Amino acid sequence: MRRWILIAMAACSGDGGNGSSLTFEQYEAEATSADCAYLTKCGLFPDTATCAQANNGLIIVSDPSLSEAIEMGRVAFDGNDAAACLAAFSNESCDQTMVRVSPAACADVIAGTVGSGGICAIGEECISQVCDVPSCQEACCQGTCVGGIAPTPQPTGASCSTDESCVTGDYCDFQTATCQPYIAAGSACTDSFACVPGYGCAGTPLVCKTLPGTGAACPDNTCANIGEHCGSAGTCVKDGLPNDSCASNSDCSQYFPCDLSTMKCAQGPSVGEPCPEGACFDANTFCTDELGSASPVCAPAGSDGATCNATNQCISGYCDNGLCDTPAACD
Repeated sequence: MRRWILIAMAACSGDGGNGSSLTFEQYEAEATSADCAYLTKCGLFPDTATCAQANNGLIIVSDPSLSEAIEMGRVAFDGNDAAACLAAFSNESCDQTMVRVSPAACADVIAGTVGSGGICAIGEECISQVCDVPSCQEACCQGTCVGGIAPTPQPTGASCSTDESCVTGDYCDFQTATCQPYIAAGSACTDSFACVPGYGCAGTPLVCKTLPGTGAACPDNTCANIGEHCGSAGTCVKDGLPNDSCASNSDCSQYFPCDLSTMKCAQGPSVGEPCPEGACFDANTFCTDELGSASPVCAPAGSDGATCNATNQCISGYCDNGLCDTPAACD
């Protein structure tokens, strides 16, 4: 099942839960803290300190143009909503069937201030969030804002790109890229995120149904909670953490695979170590199988100019035409 990702991370900041107002520049550390609080609460890491050092699946790409636009007042940033956004995120339920869209506070973290026809470089500057930028040879091309009305949830059948794009009671069907009503309990499904909140897609044949919680029988080999799996006794149990016994990777947290030499869940490979399964433990690292290496090892993300084919391979979070690069701030 998809995990909700993730509050439009490039546009959200927060304090992880104490309610104070923060600046946009505080975003990265606070977003990481909130994510780790959630993953640790749900049992995927033993503690938040270990999570913070790990390749935990959260990739924050800083946008210099957005920072510049906020500083110039072309994008309004609400530090109180930012704090509430991440506080809500870290406190979300571990029940995957209840997690559908970003917390409500996250929708109001940023807002464009430029009206229809105004000059823009990025969509976030526009009240409508749509900037029509023509092709040009320059690093930063200027465009114009299309429309002067802030986005509103789209009705059933309208085009969408995220579940947040749709009215309450609908989800974004990625196969058709349109808003569609949640599928009712007992009806056929192919994706748990299409089911009415509180239900997941499971069984034979697949239908929207209640998924079992901790200790409950799991005849469909599926459990409701993040950080749990259907154990050998046929009930939902917690994923294993370092030094817990295991028979296979399915017994362990996804971040601590089963070491078949010790039959214990263990930390994945670090920099310089082989990564035959394509995963590395340390933050800001990747497995060189992504670059086609025949003997892949874990490598640190590259500085500007390093070879890349994906954003996670670059410290900047940007891979442009095969090379890591830090984009210029457009104003």
